[in-house]
Amino acid sequence: MRIRSSTGARLIGGGGLRAGVFATQRVLARVDEMAAQLNEAQARNFRRWPIMGRRVNPNDFVGDTYEEEIKWMKQWIQKRLSWIDSQFIAPPAIAETTGAIALRSGTGKNLFPTSRPVGSPLGARRRCSLKSPALRDSVSLRNGQRLLARSHRNGWSALLNTSAARLWR
Repeated sequence: MRIRSSTGARLIGGGGLRAGVFATQRVLARVDEMAAQLNEAQARNFRRWPIMGRRVNPNDFVGDTYEEEIKWMKQWIQKRLSWIDSQFIAPPAIAETTGAIALRSGTGKNLFPTSRPVGSPLGARRRCSLKSPALRDSVSLRNGQRLLARSHRNGWSALLNTSAARLWR
């Protein structure tokens, strides 16, 4: 099942939060921080309630040590984040920035809206739709003009939103 929410794709996939606060290494580093912070407390907990190494419903995994439990949790988180990533279509990527923009998408066809008010950014006030033309070759932007593009394959990618100024610095 693909997640079809463009808001979810914008926030999590396609360079959103998964490239920042929810990047795998940041999440795992936070788990390590919390595990270290709870180290003393977990020792007291398992002295008081000797359940380490025993199945306690509904836990799926039974570790013999606190470290094994943490290792298992980090592996589960990595697998879950990989699954979340697989639910989003990658946005178009810029293949070339030598005066014209060529977009690549390994997951679907690149789409961009071209009907726009004169002088407005490419795609302004328009939503990408399956009726939008597919990018065949490349597109040129004037300085200050923006390009809005998405990929589509059974759902939409996050939005690529870039400007000529950002591309040719």
